[in-house]
Amino acid sequence: MDSIRLPELGHLPAVLEGLARNTALPEELAARLLPYAMAPLRLALRKGFAPGQALCEAFLARGETEALAHARALPPEFAARLAADPDPGVRAVRAGRESALTGRQAAFAADEAAAVRVALAGRPDLPAGLLAALADDGDAGVRAAAASRGAQLPQELLRGLLTDADPKVRSAACRHRPPRDLHARLLADPVTRGRVVRHLELDLETAVGLAADPDEEVRAQLAAHPALPTELRDGLARDPSPDVRARIFVRDDTPTALRAEIHAWLTAGARRAEEDWHAAQEDDVFCEISLTFLELDSYPWVTADPVPHVNSPYVGMRRAAALSGRLPAASLKGMLADEDPTVRFAALRGTPDVDLAIAEDIERRHVPMKGSPHRPADHVAFPPGTLRRFATDPDARMRVLALRDPELPADLRNRLAADEDESVRRAVAEDPRTDARTLLHLLGDGSAFVARAAATSPSLPPEAMRAVLDRAAEERRAERGLVVLLCGLPASGKTTYALDLERRGYTRLSIDEDVWERIGRDPDELDPGAYDRLRADVERELWCELEELLEEREPVVVDNSFWSRAARDRYKALIERHGCRWELVHFKADPDTLRRRLAVRNSGERSANRVTVSDALLERYAAGFEEPVGEGERVVLQE
Repeated sequence: MDSIRLPELGHLPAVLEGLARNTALPEELAARLLPYAMAPLRLALRKGFAPGQALCEAFLARGETEALAHARALPPEFAARLAADPDPGVRAVRAGRESALTGRQAAFAADEAAAVRVALAGRPDLPAGLLAALADDGDAGVRAAAASRGAQLPQELLRGLLTDADPKVRSAACRHRPPRDLHARLLADPVTRGRVVRHLELDLETAVGLAADPDEEVRAQLAAHPALPTELRDGLARDPSPDVRARIFVRDDTPTALRAEIHAWLTAGARRAEEDWHAAQEDDVFCEISLTFLELDSYPWVTADPVPHVNSPYVGMRRAAALSGRLPAASLKGMLADEDPTVRFAALRGTPDVDLAIAEDIERRHVPMKGSPHRPADHVAFPPGTLRRFATDPDARMRVLALRDPELPADLRNRLAADEDESVRRAVAEDPRTDARTLLHLLGDGSAFVARAAATSPSLPPEAMRAVLDRAAEERRAERGLVVLLCGLPASGKTTYALDLERRGYTRLSIDEDVWERIGRDPDELDPGAYDRLRADVERELWCELEELLEEREPVVVDNSFWSRAARDRYKALIERHGCRWELVHFKADPDTLRRRLAVRNSGERSANRVTVSDALLERYAAGFEEPVGEGERVVLQE
């Protein structure tokens, strides 16, 4: 193509991430990606990544030893160096990567760091002797890792792990069928009772006791046991646990009326959860989850004899019947018009030579499952004329299908590349037939997802990759000596912004993350005085780290709240003393926006950047916040 003229790269971090994933990236250019956050690890994890000696040395020179250790194909001398690295984290990565052919598994098994031995225990090619040694390891975590391979363990080793003194070892070992003579012992152990139930030769007395067990997992496993007595089955059908009731629903011996009663109860709970998720009871939420389980269950007794279930009132059973491969053609054809999209999809998969008009209708009415790329069109060969018609369809999902035409005219392809819907433009970027000029244009797309996809394409010319890295280097030079100070209340968007700068090559300093790393839990659980002392210690260390970075004129983002003017002035003075520049960014949001964001954050899993902030605590923070005015700040309004 002609000389490269890059568009404006509005999402440069995403483009750099895409280059790191690009399987056609030349090694000389890969070395230039190493200064950018996450690029070293993404390179090392990339399929087919096989760095040469020069690139390996570049990884090590940048301090990216652990990232390099993730590469599966390393030059032998570097694999050996990393396997003996002083950092146990690096050795652990290699222990999980290297096959028995390297001859180093015995050394990993004798490593002083338990993390290395744990990683080794996950290798599928361990010799019996090393597996036995790990199963007898002095560290419970190593024994638990070995126990997780229960099906591959000799009976004598499995017996020892099932009776181990440590509960997490016994729990891991009991994921697999235990010896019959240990059933009573495992049933008496609260740690293993729930897992051994499904393996029992059930008698009535034992079943009665398990049906009254306070542990929901025990009752759920009993509900699925094939030898469950009828009277207990009917009792568990009215268990307070949605999971237990769902297990009774999917049994082949559950009476029709009882199955309908369970379904109605779960549906009512799910409806309450759907009406007000935040106010719903926990069991109502689990009713919704259980209904999803019922729709996706395999129902082996239905697939064995599907015809009676073609008109079942339950989606999961109709879907299982459609997937069985045992239905007469007429029955399967009738299910193509089922009211549920998953049933129609299942019927389509089993129908050869389906009418194309029907297939198109099923595709149009299909509701994609979250996280699943599969769609009805994957099982239909639409002719070129139909695919070209889709290119101008009002539905973006249908327009994407036009790219399946290998001879799609250039005018239609160009139209799709400029589509108003980012999912269509992304599909163009991901299409291996997209030409270099179009990919170059899409690098500057307004969507980070599209820009990343374009940079990931192996069809992107090396000259374009080099131009991107030149542009990134120019920006990095312009940002040398710049320190970005982030100021704002919790959930105002500071960390999201900081992570974006980190992907562009900034060093990110975060007091919250360092505090979390030291205590491993929500700081709200600490005594306030202890937390203040720990935070002060961490800030002193980060201050020293910032001074070193200023000496090197590295671009830095300080992910802190900077609630007081005095703190902001102190950091500004330090930066200016080193002859560097600062930028103060104030993230501003109204209280309702902050409360909405915190409600979502507080309901999720805790982490360094997802600590609990109650409404009362937010009000206290807001009362003590000195909003920057006339301090040279740049305000970022949040909605």
